[in-house]
Amino acid sequence: MINTILRNSKELSQKLIEHRRFLHQNAEVGFDTIKTSKYIYDTLCTLGVECRFLGKNAVVGDIKGEKNGKTVLLRADIDALPITEQTGLSYACKLGNMHACGHDMHAAMLLGAAELLQSVKHDFCGNIRLLFQPAEEILSGAEMTIKNGVLDGVDYAMTLHVMTASDIATGSILLSYDSPSAPSADFFEMKITGKGCHGSSPSIGIDPITCACRIVSDLQHIKAYELGIHDKAVLTFGQISGGNSANAIPDEVTLRGTLRCFDENTRAFYKQRFEEISQCIAKAFRCKCKIKYTSGCPSLINNQQLLARTAHNMTELLGEENVIKIKDTKSKIQGSEDFAYISQAVPSVSVAIAAGSIKDGFTLPLHNPKVTFDERALEVGCKVFAYNAIKLLTTEE
Repeated sequence: MINTILRNSKELSQKLIEHRRFLHQNAEVGFDTIKTSKYIYDTLCTLGVECRFLGKNAVVGDIKGEKNGKTVLLRADIDALPITEQTGLSYACKLGNMHACGHDMHAAMLLGAAELLQSVKHDFCGNIRLLFQPAEEILSGAEMTIKNGVLDGVDYAMTLHVMTASDIATGSILLSYDSPSAPSADFFEMKITGKGCHGSSPSIGIDPITCACRIVSDLQHIKAYELGIHDKAVLTFGQISGGNSANAIPDEVTLRGTLRCFDENTRAFYKQRFEEISQCIAKAFRCKCKIKYTSGCPSLINNQQLLARTAHNMTELLGEENVIKIKDTKSKIQGSEDFAYISQAVPSVSVAIAAGSIKDGFTLPLHNPKVTFDERALEVGCKVFAYNAIKLLTTEE
């Protein structure tokens, strides 16, 4: 069975590229992945996989083995970013969106894995569930699928994420032994309301811009003076907007940003102090302050037992030299990942796969409008999904 998977994965190389390029060219964002989801659904149906739409444009497929057993969930995210692509590729997206985080790669890998697994389903016991999930970039899709029952009966879960612009050769994988392996995220919007007036007479108004500046500056006090030396947190303001005239104080200023933490207690404390300090500064400046959390996710946990089994399986599949184990906290991937919701619910593992090294000319990071990926990683990711799922079903704990 394993030999069949390895042999068939090589034969799928061109099909994987075709899947990836179609998805790349038709990139869609958030939950609005209508064309993407239909393509995935139609492809699974063609393969004979039992599949269905779930919630807002998620697609779920079930590949059932010969006999009952455990259930492994394989998840790929499918949404893109609202970035105008500047790669110049022949299959570049011209819709104002871009798969700059590689979700098209993930989806193509899982479609390939579906074909491999469907071909050997009579040789294993248990069930492999395929989840093609929208809205990862806004950290909302995984939670939605859980609420719609995607984890019902699931024993283990696994996801893949590509990485590029590193010194690691394409096709190698990284496993993080840190716990958590990715931080929580809280996206927030803060509205500071004052009283608009003529720029020559600030004393008769209430200036929300000055208040906003003080809030941005003073909130860094939390990390500098209220967290311990080992506590990790990053507060980022990515957007500030207010006013449209150089000669007028506006009524309102809006701040948007993110808070990321590795520890849930730190996360709760930081949010509490974030709100207390912001409200007190606003009051001191005679302003009003409203804070709204727009989306977020908890920290991602790699289950240590599942991680050890996956490491063993990947060493069998790819060779020890292509399995990199990260144990130094300085190497933690800082980006958040809403697979964290799944990892908090069932034993899970997240695997990073190199898809473009610097020496091969892949020098730009994720989310860059010119970033590209090495498509040689597609075949590797495809068999990593399939091989690990089969081994988790056929190997005793």
